[in-house]
Amino acid sequence: MKTLKNTFSLLIVLVVAATVQANSNVYKQLVKSTAMIVTSDGHGSGALVDAERKLIFTNYHVVGEAETVSVVFPRYEDGELVTNRSSVLKDLDRYAIPGKVVARDMKRDLVLIEIESIPEGIQAVELADEAVSPGETIHAIGNPAAVDALWVYTSGKVRQLFRTEYTLSEGTQPVSTRVVETDLAINPGDSGGPVVNDACEVVAVVSAYSTKSRLVSSCIDARELKALLEGKNSTIDTATANALTDAGLEFTTNPYGVFFVQVPAFDDELIEVRIAGTVYEHRGRQVRQVRALFVAQDEPFTGEAALMLMQKNGERKFGAWEIVKIEDKHCLFYRADVNAESNTDELIQTLRGVADSTRGLVLELNEKSKSNEPSETPAPEKQSPTQLAQKLIGVWNGEGKDSDGNTVGYAIRFDTDGTIHWFFAEQGAEVVSQDGEFEYNGEQLKFNLAGTQYNTKLTFADDDTIVYVNNGTTLKFNRYQPSPNRSIAGT
Repeated sequence: MKTLKNTFSLLIVLVVAATVQANSNVYKQLVKSTAMIVTSDGHGSGALVDAERKLIFTNYHVVGEAETVSVVFPRYEDGELVTNRSSVLKDLDRYAIPGKVVARDMKRDLVLIEIESIPEGIQAVELADEAVSPGETIHAIGNPAAVDALWVYTSGKVRQLFRTEYTLSEGTQPVSTRVVETDLAINPGDSGGPVVNDACEVVAVVSAYSTKSRLVSSCIDARELKALLEGKNSTIDTATANALTDAGLEFTTNPYGVFFVQVPAFDDELIEVRIAGTVYEHRGRQVRQVRALFVAQDEPFTGEAALMLMQKNGERKFGAWEIVKIEDKHCLFYRADVNAESNTDELIQTLRGVADSTRGLVLELNEKSKSNEPSETPAPEKQSPTQLAQKLIGVWNGEGKDSDGNTVGYAIRFDTDGTIHWFFAEQGAEVVSQDGEFEYNGEQLKFNLAGTQYNTKLTFADDDTIVYVNNGTTLKFNRYQPSPNRSIAGT
């Protein structure tokens, strides 16, 4: 019996020793591929994945919108791996290799970086042919910020594989991808590092860890990395990209999936037309915005300019002019909606229509300027006689119900000369307009229309919303900014 126990104990020791040796072998092989990615905002981890194309992978949230980064690979002194972070960062200028971002996929939280050279002894990792399964052992190397050490090893088990959505970068980066959930001990600085199986094949890329659960981390499935390496970007609509390529139109994209297309107008002048990266529902169909920027200015547009654009919109069966405030700029776009499932011909026709309309207004205003006619170019607001009235200057839109329950659309234009213009119509009916004069003291709006004097209550809910009350009827008006206004941050 004693001999049997000794034999069993010896087997356990041998198994443990073999496991330790196997883990050590994985580390020695993987560290030759691992990198530290340094940006102006911090650092993360990554790995060389394609030696021929000199490509490194890491996380999108490590790089963000940076165009260039510095890449540091492990180095040895007197046969020993240099692991002291301070020493490595001290010699950053000496050993760092310049890299440029060549592919971004925000939804997958992945980025590809092309480096100028590959140091001697550094080798590319292999991607696993098959996905891992729950219970499998995995290994990772990263550069956690909490310690003054680099090329730190950790191992664990796969918990599960599934598709999920979460946000990074304080909620500004939505991620929607397949993940490998693990019990790896992940820390800030490990992001973007390789996760491999016992054969040292990449099965995932470190992405995030749970702050609510102990030892739960989310790693991007290697199948997503493989797709990006093949040029399949989840933030870019492949069908749209193919349609633009087939039409011979040059374009670029941003991480939000927006296309910036160079479209020749009717006189062959190139106009940049943007195709939105998001889809929204309009009148029961899925559509995307296609629009071109005409002008962006610091000052708001005048009521006269807004009315001129409204009149032009009424003359058109295709598209419309819209005024949108983006950050601190007041922008004028020509916009048309295109069916999200439109064919190539429909998409190209829409792009050319937007380009032609934008170019047409440019030439029209240039011609007026040459002939010394008063230009209708949107101009900054003139100074109002009073600060209170100044807040009203412009065009406001709203709607309400008449006595029969029908929806009535309203528009009010307040001018700097003290005149007021009302426009209203039931849905589908002809627009009726009335003009008069107004006075406003901050709470009471007095005006006359068609010989009738009105004394109503008008207050600001916020800078872009007014509430109008007259004889028990309450109407809410919004400052004229045509909707829908989706994905502005990404255009």
